[in-house]
Amino acid sequence: MSSDVPLLSMRGITKRFAAVEALVGVDLDVHAHEVVALVGDNGAGKSTLAKMVSGVLAPDAGFIEIAGEQVTIPTPTAARGLGIATVFQDLALCENLDVTSNLFLGRELRVGASRDDSRMEQIARQVLRDLNSRIPSVRSPLS
Repeated sequence: MSSDVPLLSMRGITKRFAAVEALVGVDLDVHAHEVVALVGDNGAGKSTLAKMVSGVLAPDAGFIEIAGEQVTIPTPTAARGLGIATVFQDLALCENLDVTSNLFLGRELRVGASRDDSRMEQIARQVLRDLNSRIPSVRSPLS
């Protein structure tokens, strides 16, 4: 893949909710190793755009490409299969669970019928390292 090809490209994205035009003709490119922030007033369409990338909403018009290939993202599970994960602005953590359990909540790794706790811990430790987190342990309770 050429470095000129965006990892994510959105073209002509439009979303309407009845008579309300939430997004009209939005174009967005995100390249490898690029950090992008969506900034705007309340109601500007930031969350709507994020929900389309994460498979929560479908655009009414336009298309999405991942690494140059046009894709349809009908569900959050489909988005995860494309390597897309979303962290929403509202903090919804389970205080009775540790870091690893919160990170994998609802998408626990399995080996056969059993949870793969050791693999989930390994991934959680790597995520914390990648984020330069100061959390002492992936088994630390959140409370």
